[in-house]
Amino acid sequence: MIPAPRHPADAQPSDAAPPPYFSVLIGRASTEDVRRILEVLDALRLQDCREPYEVIVVDRCDDALSRIVDESYPEVHLLRCRADLSLPQMRALALQAARAPHVIVTEDHCVPATGWLQQFARLIREYPRAVAIGGCVENGLTQNTLDWATYLCEYASAASPFAEGPSTKLTGVNVAYTRRVLSALPAQQLEQGFWELTVHPLLNSRGDLLIVSDTPVVYHRKRFSLRHFLRQRLAYSRYFAGARFGRRRLARALAAVSSPALPVLFAARLMREMRTRRRFKRPALRAAPYLALFFLAAAAGELIGYVSGPGTALGTLE
Repeated sequence: MIPAPRHPADAQPSDAAPPPYFSVLIGRASTEDVRRILEVLDALRLQDCREPYEVIVVDRCDDALSRIVDESYPEVHLLRCRADLSLPQMRALALQAARAPHVIVTEDHCVPATGWLQQFARLIREYPRAVAIGGCVENGLTQNTLDWATYLCEYASAASPFAEGPSTKLTGVNVAYTRRVLSALPAQQLEQGFWELTVHPLLNSRGDLLIVSDTPVVYHRKRFSLRHFLRQRLAYSRYFAGARFGRRRLARALAAVSSPALPVLFAARLMREMRTRRRFKRPALRAAPYLALFFLAAAAGELIGYVSGPGTALGTLE
């Protein structure tokens, strides 16, 4: 388990400010379009929210931009960490530093709408038994076909509209959790995989209430190069497949044999999303060549993962 950090606020008087209601947890890991984190922090400054909140950024980059955050955003609790920590480990580190009863996980390229925190506050009041509440992810880069392709590949199923209410599936980049529930989970659940693949299934298996709503909105605004996104897609798919069946060799072998059919399955899933989100039909058609490449890379990554395991893929993901 990673060591608990000393919270920056520990040195301040206890009556300096009201305790936070939300802790926003962000892992800074991007190596492309790195200045998007500043847009995220600016948007957090402008939140229309009556509840007090804190922002915790765990930073494995430790570069000139880290110093800008230090100097220009004094309200942010910047925690530097080792460069080899994975994003789940970084989130677990941020969780240990959080003080609020509710923690919200997002990423260093997801820019929240002005009413983002206020919408989470509303949902927490309306669903007091919920231990996790997920929002939606909209495309914040709409002029470039490659940007549309990367968004649709990752977040088409997280776009509005969808019905508010109980759900077994939440996006991993726009979720509010009850901190005491997360903190009580085994460290392995928090550190060895993305929480939508490790934590959410565990919560579902226990019968905990998960809620989804498309009112807390973040905008995906990361501009990838084609090569970098293909590498990320390959790495994520290897991590997913390598961790999926553990030591169940027969299941892994059967999945490996069927992996050449995955591009067709991925395309079918995207077409299903297009039926309920017709506004994406034209961008998806334009992006089809890129999407085909992404689906092939994902299939190759899963094949490698089933055959050889996850390797170090998790630590390379942004």
